[in-house]
Amino acid sequence: MNMKFGVGMLTDSLWGIAERAKLADELGFDLVRIADSQCLFRDLYVSLTLVALHTTRCMIGPGVTNPVTRHPTVTAGAIASIDELSGGRAILGIGAGDSAVFNIGERPAGAQALKEYVVAIRELFQRGETVYRGRLCRLTWPQRAVPIWVAAAGPKALRVAGEVADVVVMGSGFLPECVTDDLAFVEEGARAAGRSLKDVEIWVFGPGNVAATRAAAIEPVKAATAATGHLSFARGVGRHVPPELAPAIMRLVEGYRSDQHQQGVGSHNARLVDDLGLMDYMARRFALAGTRDECVEQAHALAAVGVQGLMLTIVTPDPLRTIRDLGEQVLPAFR
Repeated sequence: MNMKFGVGMLTDSLWGIAERAKLADELGFDLVRIADSQCLFRDLYVSLTLVALHTTRCMIGPGVTNPVTRHPTVTAGAIASIDELSGGRAILGIGAGDSAVFNIGERPAGAQALKEYVVAIRELFQRGETVYRGRLCRLTWPQRAVPIWVAAAGPKALRVAGEVADVVVMGSGFLPECVTDDLAFVEEGARAAGRSLKDVEIWVFGPGNVAATRAAAIEPVKAATAATGHLSFARGVGRHVPPELAPAIMRLVEGYRSDQHQQGVGSHNARLVDDLGLMDYMARRFALAGTRDECVEQAHALAAVGVQGLMLTIVTPDPLRTIRDLGEQVLPAFR
């Protein structure tokens, strides 16, 4: 059974990100994506330039940018530059916005604003111009329409993603029942655009880690599960949450600190998961984490319900080791 794998990286070090990207490329990962959160990490497009120069085969791109912090012509021109530099390997990941917008006092884009942004960028690639928020915008030089990947968690955003994305990256968890429900919303959007679910590639994102025991694999990714949960539950607890956990989930959303987004072991957000008694649930739902056999089994279960790719954020204290362990222990089962 084939499954694509990507690694998501947080740019705590520019040269470090180049080394990690090179390793991921050599191990056969299909995608290296870079977080776009200007208040917490190094600049997205400077980082992607280094990734482009230190890889030869994998796709590369934002994981993900947003409609709030950059005008569509700025985003389209930046990713087209990365596409040229990398020999046509760029993808453009777009979502509503999370820490990048919360840390400047803004709010994530709504579903309609997300759609308008994606449509504007696609028209800039295809026609060289678009009307965005009532104004004519032009971008005359890109040689290729870079594929657009839309990250979504709620029903409205999932429908938009199904309507306008080349690839949908679903963010409401690794549980097969969550994926099945989300696919229904994606399919609604696809049908509204005159296409089917078969026309859209489906990925799921969240932290990934493999270790000798499940407990050892989960410990470093607690803050990352809180990050994905905060995004997924921002507009309400929704589906597939045990009723007894709902109050704790809402306290996690309310207590989450965007200034410590993805800050890892010992951070406020990691402690929240423990203090609220959510470790087991958050790890099962929002992470691919466990022993080699547990990770392979979990990935197979996702493939069985229609997932074609896993975008795994690397948040452990030793990212090179985690990339190597995933690449050598998990990927071979899907090649």
